[in-house]
Amino acid sequence: PTPSSSATSKTRDQQADADLEAFLKEIGASDQTATTTNTSQTAPQEPPKPHFPSRVRPDGTLDISPQAIYPRTMSCRAAFDQAFYCQSIGGKFNDIYRYGHLRQCSEQWGAFWFCMRTRTLPAHEKEKAISEHYAMRDVERKKVANSEDVWELRTTAVERAFARDY
Repeated sequence: PTPSSSATSKTRDQQADADLEAFLKEIGASDQTATTTNTSQTAPQEPPKPHFPSRVRPDGTLDISPQAIYPRTMSCRAAFDQAFYCQSIGGKFNDIYRYGHLRQCSEQWGAFWFCMRTRTLPAHEKEKAISEHYAMRDVERKKVANSEDVWELRTTAVERAFARDY
């Protein structure tokens, strides 16, 4: 390198350092201004959370009655994801594997649309409606066959199931 090129690179480096320092000072000044304006404002309050009755009884035992066990909240996004997955190829593969045939996705879509309808209800009505929804769903599910009906219960153990290395 020639002496003139090394002098030029030092000048560039010095200029870059100067630019960086100026930038950092500018950011520091804006941070201090933002800090003083934030401290003068009142701290934002968290929105009130819905009140859920405790599942712990006064005597300290846990309430496991069906009314207490059913969920009181419902995620519309999760309900949509379940309905969408049910319609997908993976969901249909699960149907065949678990039940031996393709199943309808009306239960999942019904849950999604139920969730959408209850979004605007007051908190206490929404909790009650969601709990009743899950109770009705369980009653309906108990009326029909489930995935365990596909499998036959073994009466004897499989002998030497893992005897060979493959």
